[in-house]
Amino acid sequence: MINKLRYVGWVVENLEKATDDINRIFGLSGTRVENGQETATRILFPNDCWLYIREAEKTDKLGRAFYQQHGENLDHLGFETDNIEEELERLQKAGLNYTKNDISDTPEGLVITVPAEDATGFTVKLIQPKPQSFQFDKT
Repeated sequence: MINKLRYVGWVVENLEKATDDINRIFGLSGTRVENGQETATRILFPNDCWLYIREAEKTDKLGRAFYQQHGENLDHLGFETDNIEEELERLQKAGLNYTKNDISDTPEGLVITVPAEDATGFTVKLIQPKPQSFQFDKT
């Protein structure tokens, strides 16, 4: 079952400018992420959801492709689930051709990426987090 909206992904041209603008306009600051694959900022909201801002040239191929086609925009949602296998079955029952091979074991957790053409016009990531996956320190 999907438990919550984990994050909203936003791809931008200039991460520093977007992060500074969000801070200046809304008073929100974030945590910078540089993991070798991408450069991003995570901004936590009180409901444990976060805005995940990624720099177009320093992100994954889906993010770069989205940016090339749509420019700066919200590009994907991350939904948290407690059972990725159950979500796989749900996708199959909906007529989508996904198999266990479509489950990726990532540092964030077990993930199924449902591309925009199979979802609702933008990419959706179904995530079963690992115990050691990213969590904000709220202290």
